[in-house]
Amino acid sequence: MKSKIGVIFIITGAVLIASALSLVFYNIHTDKSAEDYSLKILEELEHQIPELENPFDEINSVDNQLVPDKDMKLLTADGHNYIGILHIPSLDIKLPVMNKWDYDNLKLAPCRYSGNINENSMIIAGHNYSSHFGKLKQLKENDDIYFIDANGNVYAYKVSEIEILSGNDTGKMNSGDWSLTLFTCTLSGTERVTVRCDLSK
Repeated sequence: MKSKIGVIFIITGAVLIASALSLVFYNIHTDKSAEDYSLKILEELEHQIPELENPFDEINSVDNQLVPDKDMKLLTADGHNYIGILHIPSLDIKLPVMNKWDYDNLKLAPCRYSGNINENSMIIAGHNYSSHFGKLKQLKENDDIYFIDANGNVYAYKVSEIEILSGNDTGKMNSGDWSLTLFTCTLSGTERVTVRCDLSK
């Protein structure tokens, strides 16, 4: 009887280990697929945005004058609409940003969650893939963040605050007078790493 119980425990343990390994490999695969897709789209968008031959090699001057048009110009790549490119030098991240948020889009690239860059109120959501927003928690106050819109306008921001919000607290996410907010879920999925930014002076 004891030997049968031991065999059951061994089999159960092996199944659990195999399931865990499958989950790890699945996460690695989806992360790599998202990275490859974002790089492909980034290259396409850079060719569409005016005067962006080498957009991130060096940003010599940033006007930071908000464009009066309320509707952001859209770029299209692979059947999806994009509003621009997000660049976080300290994390070595350059990512396309989709116009509209949903779970399917989020698997491909960060998305506009709400707000508008021209109204100084944009919130961008990103998956916690290591190639997307998984490193947001490493940002520090005063780190630089750039957003390049579809017209080639460059907006420069500084990280002002990093906070952890409850995953259900949409009111808190949308509160405050922040020029730009970036967020992603924690590994547990119950909380949100939230980066608040102000326009650089």
